[in-house]
Amino acid sequence: MVNSQVTSEIVDALKLDVRVDKIPEVTPVVEVGIRKASKGTCFSTYSTSTGIITIGTAALAGGNTFVLTGFCVAFTKNILCDIATGQVYVTCVPEDKGVITTIFTIPVITLTSAAYTQFIPLEHPIKLQKGSGVIMGGTFGAGIMVRSLTILGYIDEVD
Repeated sequence: MVNSQVTSEIVDALKLDVRVDKIPEVTPVVEVGIRKASKGTCFSTYSTSTGIITIGTAALAGGNTFVLTGFCVAFTKNILCDIATGQVYVTCVPEDKGVITTIFTIPVITLTSAAYTQFIPLEHPIKLQKGSGVIMGGTFGAGIMVRSLTILGYIDEVD
């Protein structure tokens, strides 16, 4: 409701005469729900096998929403690793989009040795869809590759 509507309702309810009575000033009040964020938390996983690795936030958040504030990706591979996708990537399902979204990609050259570690703080935290997770992918058929994913964030609890 805008101020003029509220003022009109007050005038009508109190049966004020706008020509002679002083009309009270109206100050809008907005009620805000209180949200409680638990302490920041960190979860980590790693894998030496091909495919994806997932940190599932549903179990971590206990039915609440997990807010991703940053993540760290790392990998090391030997010269025989044939990384078929040509990349290591991180995806998640933001609550506002509702679809899998790639949030990080690093190209990887096949049949070369490489090591990479990067921490990515998110200037705009991502509220994840309930029941979703953060996934790190990279597929290879030969050689050795060790990948690690660490996510940072907090559990958004509603009172």
